[in-house]
Amino acid sequence: MDLKSSSIKDLKDLLPIDDESLGQMVDNALSLASQTAITEYWLGLLGESPDALDFIGKFTSRLTKPSAPTQKPKFQSVERTPSPSGSNSGRNVKNPWNQPVAEKQKLINKPRLAKNVNTTTSQLLDKPQEKPSKQSAKRDKQRKVDNLKDLDEILKQLEISDGINTDEKVVCNCMATRHPLFEAAPNCLNCGKIICVKEGYRPCSFCGKELISSQEKQQIISMLKNEKNQLESPSKTPEPPLVAKTKKKKITVGSGAGVNLWTQQEALFKKLEAEDLKRAELQKKLQKEAKEREEQNRELDFYNSQKGIDPDLLNAQKNLENLLNFQANSAERTKIIDQASDFEIPTGSNLNMWSSSVEKALQLKKQQKQMRKLEKKQKELTGRGKKVMDMSIGKDGKVVLRERKGEDHDSEDDEADEEIKKLEQDLQQTKDKKNEEAFQNVWDFEKDKSKWSKPTYTGTEVQDEGSTKDDELKSSKWERVQLPGETGDLEEILVGL
Repeated sequence: MDLKSSSIKDLKDLLPIDDESLGQMVDNALSLASQTAITEYWLGLLGESPDALDFIGKFTSRLTKPSAPTQKPKFQSVERTPSPSGSNSGRNVKNPWNQPVAEKQKLINKPRLAKNVNTTTSQLLDKPQEKPSKQSAKRDKQRKVDNLKDLDEILKQLEISDGINTDEKVVCNCMATRHPLFEAAPNCLNCGKIICVKEGYRPCSFCGKELISSQEKQQIISMLKNEKNQLESPSKTPEPPLVAKTKKKKITVGSGAGVNLWTQQEALFKKLEAEDLKRAELQKKLQKEAKEREEQNRELDFYNSQKGIDPDLLNAQKNLENLLNFQANSAERTKIIDQASDFEIPTGSNLNMWSSSVEKALQLKKQQKQMRKLEKKQKELTGRGKKVMDMSIGKDGKVVLRERKGEDHDSEDDEADEEIKKLEQDLQQTKDKKNEEAFQNVWDFEKDKSKWSKPTYTGTEVQDEGSTKDDELKSSKWERVQLPGETGDLEEILVGL
């Protein structure tokens, strides 16, 4: 039974599809250049189940069976041939198998550190890296050959696709479930149909649009050819310039006769600190220059963008930005005083009558803190305050007590400060909230008009028809705004007041 038929028979247990599709899958696997590509192909189709891995192992072993006798064994067995003469003169002294037992015992009993050489830490750090082994070089060479084969296969498919008859339609509606996905053009950019490997490089079977244009094909071919040339002739490709390795500075400390090691180390540490400071200053200088350069570029861009704009509009925008910035970030620096109580200091019960509940609580907290400070000072004056003493015992057992000044910090003060800070934050939040609500209010003419009623006016009645012209003019004018009713009632009201 050949490889294809046996593989199809094994695949039937894994994939429930027809023999024709299974045969196409096996042909695709056999057309791949390298064994790794075949393994990746089957893994992409079958997954990593135990049955799939068993099938992949069988498939690859069947592929490599014919080439097995031609491979050379990696390790040749060493045959021990008896020497032609029975004497010990023909023995090879360098061969450990032919050495006598006494010499072997000498080698075994030889101390391990007999050839030990003193090495410094810097020598170990600067030790050059080992060259790649022959096995890794061989692996790289094999990978390079596999890449070349893959590139040849892709180029061959692209060149063959140019000669494909586009009139001949190959329709497959498996949506890449039966056949692998066509990686070069996974779906049609016009109608969105998913393209499988069977449809290949032909136009879309649904809408008829080309999946890969001829121009794109030529670009892909040229890129692949360039890559192939680079792989075939690595010596011609320009190598990146080697960066000169900066040697690490080594600082030695002499420890000979008559040399104080501590002074040497101190001088060394000072030198290292000076170098670190110098490096930090240089870094700061470079950062400052870069920042200045960025600011200059930003200013140039800003001026270029504001070139053709009206200067009055620019000034208006600048004023608006200043006002908005002041509103968002500035602190409250002005205060409107409209009552005599605003001038009073919040001591005792004289609190601000216009304050909110949070402001009153804050004033009380500050007042309590101030009172505690006054009590503390009063106690210190009378000698009953809190004192912090420092006791030190000398070598001779003498005890010295010293009073620490400025360390009368109390936990109550910390708690009061935290509470005051919290109340100030709450107060600021409420103020910001009120300001936001005030900013959102917009004056509505109709709403404001509905709050007020039109005033009514009363005028003097004309007594005679034969009055003078001046009297008529006077009677036609409104004298002043008056309350509704007669003038007699108004006089009574005024007398009552």
